[in-house]
Amino acid sequence: MIHGEPGRGLTLHVRDGPPHCTDSWRSLFYDAETWQLWLDDVGRYVFAAPRHSLPSRQIAVDARFCAGEVTGEFGASAAAGRVIYPLQDIDIMILINWLAESGDLTIHAGGIDDHGAGYAFVGPAGAGKSTLVAELAASSEVTVLGEDQVIVRYRDGQFWVYGTPWHTNPARCSPGGIPLRKLFFLDRALGHRVEPCGRMAGIEHLMQDAFIPYYNRAGTVRILDTLARMGELVPFYTIGFQMGADVAKLTREA
Repeated sequence: MIHGEPGRGLTLHVRDGPPHCTDSWRSLFYDAETWQLWLDDVGRYVFAAPRHSLPSRQIAVDARFCAGEVTGEFGASAAAGRVIYPLQDIDIMILINWLAESGDLTIHAGGIDDHGAGYAFVGPAGAGKSTLVAELAASSEVTVLGEDQVIVRYRDGQFWVYGTPWHTNPARCSPGGIPLRKLFFLDRALGHRVEPCGRMAGIEHLMQDAFIPYYNRAGTVRILDTLARMGELVPFYTIGFQMGADVAKLTREA
């Protein structure tokens, strides 16, 4: 089960059998080599795992993302001695869509808990997120929530940042969450300093680096409302840093 706000979770049951698709299903997202998403005849979202990820699997979830089932050829894999995680290579897409039901989202960002203050460092691949959080973890007593992806949720009048299980280094992740106090956008051309970032510019950056399920119109509207609220409640900054310098001082004094 994926747990969220009280009383709302996603329960998935695992069933052994071959995945299937009919011509009457409506394609919402399709990539032959990666994952696919359909809307079936009874209004369920049906996710298919990437082709390279065996055994073949699909996950059907009701329209409110409360319940569903994972169908796959698990028996053959078990007979071959393979241990299978039913949501392998597709779990992040399930979570992104589930979060969208509340307007919450996953962001390409590193995240830390600095003595009760949550900071997120946003940027595309190669921007230096992992390097930055590694510098912070090595030079100060902070807890790394995630080195490349974090979850941001709005709860009880404030934003929270959470770690995710998707990482390169197992030492740089945590399942914990902390109130989000500052959000930084990485800019290698800035040198070693922090500058304020305007609300609209910050929202534009977030739209580029957040996982937004644009095929889900209602979920996208909720996420855009969340980003607008984030621009009002969370200070945005642009940050550049130098290896070996006191990065923690930059973030704490911003």
